[in-house]
Amino acid sequence: MSENINVSLSTFDRSVSVINTYNTYKNRKISEQILVQQRKSNAHLTDMKNQLKVANETNRKILENQIRQEELKDEQKFYKALSYNSNEIIEQLEKINDPMVLNYLINGFYEKTKVSLLKANETLEEINDKLFSKQILEKLNEIKEKAEINASVYSANVLNNIDNLLLDLKQKENEISNIKKADIKEAKIRDKWKTNPFRILGIIIFGFLSLMFFISIFLPSTTTTDLTIKIIVFFVFATPLFFLIKKERKWRKEFSEYKMLQNEKRLAEKNKVIEAEQEYQQEIQKYQEMLMQHPAFIAMQEINSKHPTFETTTTKISEIEKSFLNKWGISFENRNDGKVSEKVLNYIQKGEKLNAMKAYKDENNVSLNVARNYIDKISKDYKYKL
Repeated sequence: MSENINVSLSTFDRSVSVINTYNTYKNRKISEQILVQQRKSNAHLTDMKNQLKVANETNRKILENQIRQEELKDEQKFYKALSYNSNEIIEQLEKINDPMVLNYLINGFYEKTKVSLLKANETLEEINDKLFSKQILEKLNEIKEKAEINASVYSANVLNNIDNLLLDLKQKENEISNIKKADIKEAKIRDKWKTNPFRILGIIIFGFLSLMFFISIFLPSTTTTDLTIKIIVFFVFATPLFFLIKKERKWRKEFSEYKMLQNEKRLAEKNKVIEAEQEYQQEIQKYQEMLMQHPAFIAMQEINSKHPTFETTTTKISEIEKSFLNKWGISFENRNDGKVSEKVLNYIQKGEKLNAMKAYKDENNVSLNVARNYIDKISKDYKYKL
C-alpha cells in the first residue's frame, strides 16, 4: 500500500465492526421482535403457559387472564424502556456537529425509531409516558429536518456508500474463509523387503565349517589321503558358502537401490504436503492483498480523516443500543426472533441441515418436507449456509 496511508488495519477493523453492529441493528422491526423474544425468556410467563396446556376450562380462563395481564405489564415496561433508550440516543444525535455523520446515523435510525415510538405512544397507558414518547418523536423529527438540509451534499459523500462497500468487503472476507486447504496427507512409505534369515544362518554355519577345514589343511596329516579328504570337505562347505555370499551381496545391492527409491518416495510425499500448504498460503495472501486494496479500506481512511468523530459517535450509539438489548436479555447478533428454537438455530448455524429438520419436525409435529422448506427459509433469511 502507498506510504501516505496512515490508517492502521486495526483501526479499520474496529470501524468496520462498529458500522456492521449498527447496520445489523438498524434494518429490523426491532420493538415487536424483542418483546416476543423477551416474553419467551420470561420464566414466570412460560410456566403459566405450560400450566395452560393441562388446565381445565375454568382454570384455563383464569390463566389466560393472568397471562394477558403479565403480557400487558411486559409491554408497558418494554415501551417505557424503549422510549428512554430512544431519548438517550437522540441526545447523542443532538450533539453531533458533523452534518455528514448526522445524515448517516439518522438515515439508519429514523424509520425504525419512528415506528417504535408511535407504537409506544399507542401502547403506553400513563399520560406522562405517552407525552414523553411524543416529545421524543418531535425531537427526532427536528433532527431529521436538520439533517435533510445537507441531504444533497451527503448523497455525494463517502459515508453514503460505505454500507455497500462494507457489504462487498464482507463477501470478499467470506471468500477467504471459504478457501479450503487441500486435504493432502503424507503417505507412510514402509520398507517391505526383508533379509532372508536362513541365508544368514547358512553363511554363518558354512563359514564356520569352511574356516575349520581350511585351517585343518595346514595341520600335519598322517597320510596323503587324509589331506585329500580335508581339501574335499573344505570345498564341500566352501562352495555353498560362496554362492550364499554372492546371493547376499546381490540382495544387499538391490535393497540399497530399493531403499534409495523408497526415500525418494518419502521425500516426494513430504514435498506434496509442503507444496499444498504453500499453494494455500499463496491463495490466502493473494486474497488478503486484494482486500488491502478494496475500496472500503480507502473509504474508511477518508472517513477517519474527514470525519474524525464518526467512529466514536457510532460506537457510543451502538453501545447504547446493545445495552438496551442486554437489559432485556437479548443477544441481537444471535437471536432468531422466536422463529425457531435455540436447538434448531444451533443446527442451522453449524450447517447441519438434516439435524435441524429433524429437530424442527419433532418440536412442531410436522412432516419432514414441511420442516425442510421452513429450515431453508430460515437459513436464507439469516444468511446461513446449509
